Amino acid sequence: MANKHSHPVRSGIIATVVGGLILSAVPQLRGLFLEAISWAWSGVIWGWAALLSHYSVPGWALLIIGLFALAGLAVGLMWLLVVLRPQNEPAYRKYTEDIIDGAKWRWSWDDNEISNLWCFCPRCDAQLVPAEGWDETDFICERCPPSVSDLHDQSHGRVVATMNGGRYDSVNAVKREILRRIRTGERVPFNS
Repeated sequence: MANKHSHPVRSGIIATVVGGLILSAVPQLRGLFLEAISWAWSGVIWGWAALLSHYSVPGWALLIIGLFALAGLAVGLMWLLVVLRPQNEPAYRKYTEDIIDGAKWRWSWDDNEISNLWCFCPRCDAQLVPAEGWDETDFICERCPPSVSDLHDQSHGRVVATMNGGRYDSVNAVKREILRRIRTGERVPFNS
């Protein structure tokens, strides 16, 4: 079966027409290019003459003063844009702490994503240490003494929270719970 794209005559005609169009546009483009270079060069000559002209202040000093003025104007405009920009930050961004499964969880917001999520002891505010078990993870406070029920675990502190799955599964479960609480408005500080 013959390839339908293998017509050398048609390909030759197309190449000739495209080449002719390109070659017919070259003189006009060359003229435009030379005019643009001539215009830019006349601007450079004018600027050089303005710098060397006689003023009560040297031209190079005027140039430096003008650049500082432009920089100051740009900084001032940027400051105005920041100050005058409406602060429509979503209310949920103020929600950065909650008690979930017995531990105090804190996080920050990176755009609309939860970041830096970790748990702390609700008693002493120490950062909790994960102890992963077979199918669950204990979050232990190393500063608080273990409770009577924790003594059989041979842990070096009080078990504050126990969650199903590994450490990363637990953190992801807490993220999902935070997002659920935001969606439903349950126990979120900005709603009360």
